[in-house]
Amino acid sequence: MKPKIRGLLVHERNDRFLILKSALDALEVETTRAYTCRMAESLLCETPPPHLVFTDVVLPDGNWLDLLDLAAKAKDLAAGAVLAAAIGSLVVGVLVFGPHILKLLQP
Repeated sequence: MKPKIRGLLVHERNDRFLILKSALDALEVETTRAYTCRMAESLLCETPPPHLVFTDVVLPDGNWLDLLDLAAKAKDLAAGAVLAAAIGSLVVGVLVFGPHILKLLQP
């Protein structure tokens, strides 16, 4: 059985979240959503933690750097990456991670 790649989407705004979720769903990435750094912190501490974290630049209770610090402190975080969402981040994320995700999903 292929390992399932898990992604955490930390977005307060629905427009960016829905676009990114659709792209990740197409790549068969299991997604969870958080609206704030505080919500994301509890999800990052789960076992196993998400492999990928996508975030808005500014969140209601912090910013992408705060989330990067939280991800660094999370236990068992082996393959995590935090991407700050900007106009081109969806394209960059799919271009950077897409080939790796597809390679992991191949039999």
